Amino acid sequence: VYFGSWCSSCSLLLGRMLRLEQEVNRDVKEGGKPVIRFAYYGLPAPPATWNDPEATLRRLDHLPTAIVFVNGAYCNRIGAAELGRPDLALRAALIGR
Repeated sequence: VYFGSWCSSCSLLLGRMLRLEQEVNRDVKEGGKPVIRFAYYGLPAPPATWNDPEATLRRLDHLPTAIVFVNGAYCNRIGAAELGRPDLALRAALIGR
């Protein structure tokens, strides 16, 4: 999940992603592997945002953006509009792969 702490949309939607992460992995026993691993990457404020190596590598053009990988392979991308309901967006991203 790529975000900026300075981004108002990110502030709202990141909380939803964190709740989804807790919910999805709620039943993982201590020391067990999470069902889905979430990783978060904070980008610097503009204008440096889009020159950040990760933003360039992932071809980011808006924030927040979630990129879904399955077994290390690219699966799908979820944009800010879909992250209002991250549970549905993640399900659709995994089904649509």
